[in-house]
Amino acid sequence: MKKKCKNCGEWFKPNRFNKHHQQYCTASDCKRVSRKVSNKKYRAKHKDSPEFKNKEKERVYRWRQANPKYSRKNRKKLKEKNALRDIATAEKESDIAVLRDIAYRQSVIFEGFLSLTYNALQDNIGAIKEELYIRGSELSKGSFNFKNEPKEYGNGEKINSS
Repeated sequence: MKKKCKNCGEWFKPNRFNKHHQQYCTASDCKRVSRKVSNKKYRAKHKDSPEFKNKEKERVYRWRQANPKYSRKNRKKLKEKNALRDIATAEKESDIAVLRDIAYRQSVIFEGFLSLTYNALQDNIGAIKEELYIRGSELSKGSFNFKNEPKEYGNGEKINSS
């Protein structure tokens, strides 16, 4: 009696000792899928058991102790793969920290740029940033008035509207 493999769809002759429940053929890909399905089914069945949870924690702990560089290798691969990735919304706590670092660096670079272009002192940079923020938000709304008078700051610097 032959059966059809659930993974590849090929017909196969099941092992004589477990022919009543064998659903996958002996190809390596099909064996891998069979193990994956079996493990998923087992974990779903035992997910509420505290004993199972403790054993699973211990298994994961031992594996991580035996493979300490595994996540570092994957992180390095991901960094290479996503080198030019756009900044996206944070999904995890670690992503929030990364975005915070990026925002801080951008802020520091912007302040340095302002100090060079406007010869602004540290006291005046805040006012200049606020004015540029207001103008930028008005521009993005399409309501910017180009006839504004130039603003003067503490050191005599002016930012012209036009």
